[in-house]
Amino acid sequence: VQLLSYSTGFGCSNILFKNQKNIKISKEINYFSRGKRQLNTNFENSGSEFSQVSSPDPGYGQELDFQLLASMMCADYSRLGEEVKALDQAGIDSFHIDIMDGRYVPNFAMSLNDLRCIRSLTAKPLDVHLMVEHPINTIDLFTSSLRPGDTIYIHPEAEYHPSTTLQKIINAGIIPGIAINPGTSIETVYEMLRIVKKVLVMSENPGNAGQMFLPYVRAKYEKLLKYKDSMDFDIYWDGACGADKIKEYAPLGVRGFVLGTTLLFGKGRSYGETIASIRRMEF
Repeated sequence: VQLLSYSTGFGCSNILFKNQKNIKISKEINYFSRGKRQLNTNFENSGSEFSQVSSPDPGYGQELDFQLLASMMCADYSRLGEEVKALDQAGIDSFHIDIMDGRYVPNFAMSLNDLRCIRSLTAKPLDVHLMVEHPINTIDLFTSSLRPGDTIYIHPEAEYHPSTTLQKIINAGIIPGIAINPGTSIETVYEMLRIVKKVLVMSENPGNAGQMFLPYVRAKYEKLLKYKDSMDFDIYWDGACGADKIKEYAPLGVRGFVLGTTLLFGKGRSYGETIASIRRMEF
């Protein structure tokens, strides 16, 4: 089946499915909510077939259906409250909180107190990334500090029985997720894809912000994009998230991008301006 999509110009798009017998089925899908894809591909009717006549650069001036998450370990902690409120007002979708224990990764970052402080200042969802050994030992501390709609990611390698920890997260009413390191193969976490709702793909080695992108991680995204619909999970990008990555992977179906020092923090302009330009793909 071939999928063709074009913009009607009235807040909706038509999707045309064409099978091998040239039977066309038209389904109208509304995109009135903020941030939904606005497809500008033009098609012309050439006799009995539809043929594509232009394919714009993916992104510039368009709004795609993706989420932006602020990596709070990159925030200015001398004014954390102001940072949270400014990001909230600027339209950030979620606050990404990295918890590090100095053992699973060679760094310490953020704590339960930081998490609770941020939670008290915003109604936006929290996205908690546990980079800790044996998270099952402390998972109740985190689930009890969060609200329905918040997310907890664990690293499967950090746990003897990761599915048990994920079940505890589910039982607490929190969205379950796994984080996949650059050196972890999809095959080793395949069964867990059936029970999580989010998959956080590390595009750099975990532990520190501002590292280089690891090109071999691209193959992970390609595999996960094939599985995400049938196994019902969303894919999130974490690490070295530049404009080129959002332009390339948002149209392919990556649901969210964790923004740190590459695009969001320390850029000398307001968060509102930065976030608005990212959503419009105007870099």
